[in-house]
Amino acid sequence: MSKIATLEKKVENRWRQLARGAQWSVIGLDLLLVGVRVALPFTIKYYVNNRLSKIPEYSGRIGDVRVHLWRGAYEINNIVISKRTGHVPVPLFSAPVLDLSIQWRELFHGAVVGEMLLQRPEVNFVAGPTPEQSQTGINKPWG
Repeated sequence: MSKIATLEKKVENRWRQLARGAQWSVIGLDLLLVGVRVALPFTIKYYVNNRLSKIPEYSGRIGDVRVHLWRGAYEINNIVISKRTGHVPVPLFSAPVLDLSIQWRELFHGAVVGEMLLQRPEVNFVAGPTPEQSQTGINKPWG
């Protein structure tokens, strides 16, 4: 008998030794975790779009979100922040991909260390003839 077959037999025996309630609890927990993982990108997208809509004089939106749990990261596609008022021809900020990640090892040492990767980011400051046609964001809250 191979090592894999022996291991499978041990796992099967342990599973059978669990009470029915414990088995259903394990199955329920697994289904709950899968459901949370499936809902996570949609929840992040909703939250970020909601926060971006609350920026005074500016609006923002993001596209798809991809979550990479094994590396503690998520990737935001098509992020755009534009001025709502006035006629500013370009967005304040845009990027096709924004990749944010944290380092799991540092979390265990009590520190939050992260990395952000932007693909082809654009930041546009516009000095127009009037404040409505300008895009600087100076002395304005962003949260």
